Amino acid sequence: MMRLYNMGLAVFMSFAAFTSLLGDDFPSAVLACYIMSFSTLICCFETHLKGISMSISANFGFMYNARARAAFFIFVALLCFSQGILGKIAGFGMLVNAGFSFYVIFRHPEYEEIHRKYGMVDGGDILRDRGVNWARSNPEAVQGAVRVGAEWTLNNQEFVMEQQPQGANENQGLLSV
Repeated sequence: MMRLYNMGLAVFMSFAAFTSLLGDDFPSAVLACYIMSFSTLICCFETHLKGISMSISANFGFMYNARARAAFFIFVALLCFSQGILGKIAGFGMLVNAGFSFYVIFRHPEYEEIHRKYGMVDGGDILRDRGVNWARSNPEAVQGAVRVGAEWTLNNQEFVMEQQPQGANENQGLLSV
């Protein structure tokens, strides 16, 4: 849940920063570029994809330290306050985020180690495992999805045939009927 909040807040911060780029205030525009970069970092960090996580840990290792990450959230919040009313809303959201992070850190000291271990797990693997588990426990839904896909393919053969690679044999390709 916290990952979704962080990602949503990062998107909102980028939007707030982008709107301030439309003005003619150069210092505010420079800060907006930093805010958009930091919000991209937060989004990339929250995906927990293996390749991205390796790059983040090599270049922004502080993101894997709960206290340093919470301090980073405060820093970004302070930058957001320079970006108009939307920036102030985003900054307040980041301060709430940082406050909650510090609360969790001090209330549950084991959080930092758990989060560090979880942060090194590939998010794609997690989603794939959850998807497989869901499919195993919902075979009717999977059969329904396959049936709908097959019906769509049969009803849209012209589109499917257009997707074949050039020079493909008529009996080879996506659909052979």
